[in-house]
Amino acid sequence: MKIYYFLNSVNKDNYNYLINKLELLKRWYSCKNIIQKYFYKIWDWNNNIWRINFGFFIDVFSFIENMKEKYNIEYKEILEKIEFINVNRNFYIFNDNIYIENSWNNFYTKINLNKKTYFVTSRDSWLNPFFILLYKLWEINKKLYVIRPNKREWWIYNDDKISNTSKLYQKREKLIWDVIVPLLYKRDNNSLYNFFDSVKTHLWNFVVIKKNSSQYWDWVKMLDLNNYKNDKIINFLRTNYINNWFESIYSIFITPLYKIKKEYRVYYIFNQKTKKTKIYAIKNRINENIWDIFWIKNYTINEDVKVTWKCMLKKTFNKNEKLVWFMSKISKNLWYDKWVIEFFENEKWELIYSELNSLWALLLFKEDENNMFEYYKKIWKIFI
Repeated sequence: MKIYYFLNSVNKDNYNYLINKLELLKRWYSCKNIIQKYFYKIWDWNNNIWRINFGFFIDVFSFIENMKEKYNIEYKEILEKIEFINVNRNFYIFNDNIYIENSWNNFYTKINLNKKTYFVTSRDSWLNPFFILLYKLWEINKKLYVIRPNKREWWIYNDDKISNTSKLYQKREKLIWDVIVPLLYKRDNNSLYNFFDSVKTHLWNFVVIKKNSSQYWDWVKMLDLNNYKNDKIINFLRTNYINNWFESIYSIFITPLYKIKKEYRVYYIFNQKTKKTKIYAIKNRINENIWDIFWIKNYTINEDVKVTWKCMLKKTFNKNEKLVWFMSKISKNLWYDKWVIEFFENEKWELIYSELNSLWALLLFKEDENNMFEYYKKIWKIFI
């Protein structure tokens, strides 16, 4: 058993106070003894002993007491299984696995999810998309436990990229690209070098960094991992992609820069009653200069990135059983039943889901003008 207990909302002094009092459990103290002696009680001064008055302190000791009762083991053994995370370790999820930065050499090792593994917090917000995917892994892997009292659903926005990707995770190997979702508490240059070193072992040299929510042109960065050990590049990434967003739903994720043969943007409606998907329009996108833009700051379509759009006829799409099957699998699992699904064929002609996209700027061709109008009419017809 291994327990990762997150205390990143706790300041350094209070964290050190907790660690000091936890040592008492290795002697003759019990959790109740420690709360009785060291937690502040109203009108009880107890010989001028300084006492703490923060809920996380009782949270930790009550959690330990519960584990002691559940598994019938001593405090010392429980403490050996707990690692407290207080802005001192980095993590990332790569596909179905979780990696942690070693404290002794800063390299990353895979967490053994074949034994009971707990991720626990009582006070941390857990807004990073890392935790969205962590909850999904919990559904898939029965050895993994994610514990947060009063778990809120509102922070899973449903229209962010990782929330939608997570809904396909039961069929990840058949539907989804490789993805890395980091949780970077340590963001000095060496820590970021070590992180990208590890990224390079999983993906190839060229990767795409994206912001998880409200992600559009300016929040996409392509990186050549042969050249990332450059303070100028790292400082740019830290300023624009990591420091500002890492504790929020807007944090980053990383994918390979695939050699895309053909990209599809499909306007669809999924019928929740019949469980069938109807296709209304398909657009194909071709990036003209994708390999020439590793060093630009922005990725504005048709300014920095040259794009050609083509219209694919519905009858052509529907004749391709592979495309129809792929759209059916994706649309059945996503939260949305009326939106735009993006996927592509790579250099091996494998179909890979990319993302759900609202596409506020409509792509209207003369060839599919009537189909697009019918699509939006159908959306309103459900309500009128």
